[in-house]
Amino acid sequence: MRRLLGILLACAAAVAFLVVATGANEEGEAYEVRAVFDNAAFLAEGMEVRVAGARVGEVVDLDVTFPGEPAREDGSPEPGKAVVVMRIEDPAFQDFREDASCTIHPQSLLGEKFVECRLTEPRAAGSEPPPELAEIPEGQRGAGQRLLPLERNGKTVDLDLVNNIMREPYPERFRLILNDLGAGLAARGEELAEIVERSNPALRETNRVLAILARQNRSLARLASDSDAIMGALARERERVASFVNEATTVGEATAARRAELEETFARFPGFLRELRSTMAELSAFSDQATPVFGDLGGAAPALTRAAEALEPFATAGTRALTTLGTAAEEAGPPLVASDPVLRQTRDLAEGSVPATRELRLVLSTLRRTGGYEGLLRTIFGLGGTVNGFDSFGHFARALIPVNICFDYTSRPQGGCSARFSGRVGARAAARALAESAPPPLDLDEPSGRAGDTGRRPAASARAMRDLFNFVIGPRQRQRGGRG
Repeated sequence: MRRLLGILLACAAAVAFLVVATGANEEGEAYEVRAVFDNAAFLAEGMEVRVAGARVGEVVDLDVTFPGEPAREDGSPEPGKAVVVMRIEDPAFQDFREDASCTIHPQSLLGEKFVECRLTEPRAAGSEPPPELAEIPEGQRGAGQRLLPLERNGKTVDLDLVNNIMREPYPERFRLILNDLGAGLAARGEELAEIVERSNPALRETNRVLAILARQNRSLARLASDSDAIMGALARERERVASFVNEATTVGEATAARRAELEETFARFPGFLRELRSTMAELSAFSDQATPVFGDLGGAAPALTRAAEALEPFATAGTRALTTLGTAAEEAGPPLVASDPVLRQTRDLAEGSVPATRELRLVLSTLRRTGGYEGLLRTIFGLGGTVNGFDSFGHFARALIPVNICFDYTSRPQGGCSARFSGRVGARAAARALAESAPPPLDLDEPSGRAGDTGRRPAASARAMRDLFNFVIGPRQRQRGGRG
């Protein structure tokens, strides 16, 4: 333990011998980073500060931390650590973030060094970067500089130190040192692990990655097994996968051509989601209310399926009719448009005739309820049968209504056509003629005078009408001298 303390004190003395006092910044607006290291041996002022291999500044001061001076991320002090003040001259790199880190590397075999820094850790595109490094407040050492804590920095092992181990008596000394260090660090494994991680930031990041993988080991195991099944399926369908890749390339090119429209669509997408949220709430209420309906519909689904299958021939047969109907609809379109004024006038006429049609409806309903239609038809039929008749010779009028005063009856006897009947014989002939000429009862179920009824009336009725005609008209003709 005493040897270990002696070695540490010797290292601290060597560092103190090489360090110069911290001077004030000549440029008040300079961007300076105050980085804390475990060891900054052989680093001097004026050495380069690089980012991704490009020079962005230089080391302007070296110092050691004092008791009470913040040196860690949580603001706790760590006395006896090396402090490297770096001035970043390139404005493009004056943006150190809280996850920035720096490492001291050898520049050549002559012992020259340089500081390689990373402004921030890699992150996904579009993600928010960490905050900038905080400035040291007034009243503290390095006021105005940006503190890069001890946990973010490290130093590589110098090559000359490795080579010195190969020469005597250095191997023996190194063995003694290792023995003493092993005895001294036997109970300080956590601190040693922290030092190793800080000496090489890659180890720290590797430990983080391994810790994340350890937390996700079950998911990774499932991923391995599932990916094996997926890769087997993809191998069997390699042609389709290749076709998908080709089609995806075409889709990507088309998408790139419509990039502006897609950006506008995504800009409107949040508003659409807000409206969709209220619509989905209403749809949820509708689905709750429609659950019984869909249950009944599920029970009726087999019958509907059979009906649809039965309607398939009808639908097939009706395709041509629907096509023809569509053609007819296209042809009827212009006439329908042209008939719009007529339809408007018809509409106006229908609206104006509402009172009259209402009264007409009452009249027609009354006639239907009281049998008025049948009575009217019977009246017309009776009047027609009264004023006209029909026999085998054609139509004849039973009555003649004079319509002017020029119509007159005259009696003019004619010679050679007279008959003398005794009163007794004449009375019998007249009675027989009246009996035979009596018209039969009027049959309303058999209309007369219709086309095609010629010769279909009873012969007795025809003879009676003829005898009645001879009985009424014959004497007048005989009185006029007509034929007997």
